[in-house]
Amino acid sequence: MKIPKNNFLYLSKNTNSHTQTHSRMCKKHTQDQNHMQKITEKPFIILFVAVLSASLFSFGQVLLPGYTPDDFLTGSTFLPTAFFLNQGRFTEGLIVHFMNSLHLSMFNVGFGFECLALVLYAFLITYILDTCTPQTFNRWLLAAAGAYIASSPFMATLLNYREATFNTAFGFAFIALGLYFHEKYMNAKSDFINIFLSSLCFTLALGCYQIFVILIFVYAAFLVVKENYEGTRFSAAFVSKIFAAPFCSVMLYVLLFAATKHLAGENDWDQRGALLHLSGLSQRLHDIYDVTKFILDLNTQHLSAKICLTVVLAGLSVLAFFKRSLSTGLTFLAVLASYALVLLPLSILEHWEPTPRTLLGSYFIVALWIVWISGISGMLSRILAGLMLVFSLHSMMVSNDFLTTQLKENRWDMNVAWSLITDVKAFNQNQPPASLSVVPNATAYARSTLLVPWSIKGLLHETGNIDWPVNAPTPAQEAQCHTSPHFPVPGYLHHLSENAVLACM
Repeated sequence: MKIPKNNFLYLSKNTNSHTQTHSRMCKKHTQDQNHMQKITEKPFIILFVAVLSASLFSFGQVLLPGYTPDDFLTGSTFLPTAFFLNQGRFTEGLIVHFMNSLHLSMFNVGFGFECLALVLYAFLITYILDTCTPQTFNRWLLAAAGAYIASSPFMATLLNYREATFNTAFGFAFIALGLYFHEKYMNAKSDFINIFLSSLCFTLALGCYQIFVILIFVYAAFLVVKENYEGTRFSAAFVSKIFAAPFCSVMLYVLLFAATKHLAGENDWDQRGALLHLSGLSQRLHDIYDVTKFILDLNTQHLSAKICLTVVLAGLSVLAFFKRSLSTGLTFLAVLASYALVLLPLSILEHWEPTPRTLLGSYFIVALWIVWISGISGMLSRILAGLMLVFSLHSMMVSNDFLTTQLKENRWDMNVAWSLITDVKAFNQNQPPASLSVVPNATAYARSTLLVPWSIKGLLHETGNIDWPVNAPTPAQEAQCHTSPHFPVPGYLHHLSENAVLACM
């Protein structure tokens, strides 16, 4: 029996349709397999274990109970959601709102998330280094670069906030998910679902803490360098594809920040989320110049290790430029743009507070710069690996010293707080004061919790389960303490009106 011609066309189209569908499903399955295979391969696992070990050796003390003023505060009271929304940390605000409804605080449930934060931090370092560098580069140098990033004292200043590790772990998890979806859409010709999912995950990470933006853009910037180095033609379309999700996430973050900033009301306590006015732009440029000199050790008249390393890298960059000019130029642009992005979240805010934890991304930039310049030039890989291991060892010791000092300061503060509780009880005949005003001793060590009025209530709660109302001292009370004996000399306590007590520390 003869089949009509149009039936042949139908059968042909139908067969092609099924073939294309099967091909797409196979391709997607292969991409997922490649992604999973990458993180289960021996080189990746060895690098991850090395980085995690450096992280644990540097920050293991965060698993012990320790307190910043913020920890004392959040251990004794529930912070309002508005506090986080007004600073643009809407993801953290949502987490806190959920925790408050369960009558839990991030500080009290932090231990497991401290462990998770360390593991995820090591994973992100490993993933970024492995994905953004060719397999032909020296693996010892890559491991040394990972240890250098993992031992950063800047990270220690973030992890010492035990109440924030819950939020930090969530931020790292969102970045890891965003990178997963980013790799999926990079392996496809067009996949808007994965672009959207990647952008959403990155946005939620920024809603945890804005400084995480540098991890996202460092990954994208050096991925451009790697793809070009391995033969992909540099073009606007190619760069746009890599940066699509990072840029979309920033725009989505801005929209969500604007939409949620006052969703839970105004926050008059902390105005760090206020944006810089144009009138302060010239002063801000001077601030950026000063912090750059600090990072490069240019404030000293002596020849430092950082300056020597910068000179060596500059010389290698010249050699690398003659060998592969475009890759070297892209590396330089990636370093410069990434450093600008490190300072961006600080620069747009009215209050200039370049704390070490906000400069965390600088370690990623330096490490990738060293790996790339050494890899392109093909020189000094082992020497630079040795230098980075020395820097890592120094950073590990500095991080441990910082966290150990915190534990000692906690003991000092809690001993003083216990003496204060005992003295106030005796002074007030075992009756709780209506309120307690504390004028701190200006000669106390710089990081004393007693110097932070809003954390003293939490310090007393943690020390002796005391929940007295604590008020910030008035100017008149501060003047009274100028002529008063100071703690622990008898007479440092004073009666105020309505059964309140003033302590001159």
